[in-house]
Amino acid sequence: MSHLTLAFKGRTLRIFPVTPGTMLIGNDPDCDIHIDSLAIQAQHTRIVSAGENSVLYNLAKDVGTYVNHQRAEQHLLKDGDIIRIGKHTLNFAFEAPAQVKEPIFDPYKSMLEIQQPIDEARLVNVPTQDQGWLQVLNGQNLGKTLSLHRSMTNLGKKGVATAVITRRTDGYFISHLEGKYPPLVDDTPIGDNSFKLSDGDTIQIGNIRLQFYLDS
Repeated sequence: MSHLTLAFKGRTLRIFPVTPGTMLIGNDPDCDIHIDSLAIQAQHTRIVSAGENSVLYNLAKDVGTYVNHQRAEQHLLKDGDIIRIGKHTLNFAFEAPAQVKEPIFDPYKSMLEIQQPIDEARLVNVPTQDQGWLQVLNGQNLGKTLSLHRSMTNLGKKGVATAVITRRTDGYFISHLEGKYPPLVDDTPIGDNSFKLSDGDTIQIGNIRLQFYLDS
């Protein structure tokens, strides 16, 4: 699946899969790609995708949408196109639609293994809260997502580097399980203590880089 990488001043913020149909980009929280910036209009840009084609339409007549440094009112997106909206950029990466839907992360198990928690029935039920997600930021599964709906989710390559994310009443916490080096959160080692994750945190477990985000 094609994807858009949102960045600000060269820093990757999030990766969005390009889904069939219409995607709205703007500072309205209801947009498919919400960018919290006063330089961006509520509904700034629309992308319509069907089959292997994705077409961009500019909705902001005053400030405009730019593709590869040129103002564009309508543009058939190609692999490598850089879209500029306000001060943010979206890098378009084309990937032909898969013929067979594969389970998320299965081809990646040599590097990232999602393990079932041990005796999950003993864990206390967690009340309704913002849903946590992880998104892969590197490797062959770039852009794929994992829902953190379980009370515990173990991540990493067993015997090399693993960590666990625990869903508690007051949020999501990551802890080091095994490996010489603890996970990094925003490039800082978490040590032996549990670390509470915040929306947008980047996580590194071994050579796997992920982003944590919350979705109400």
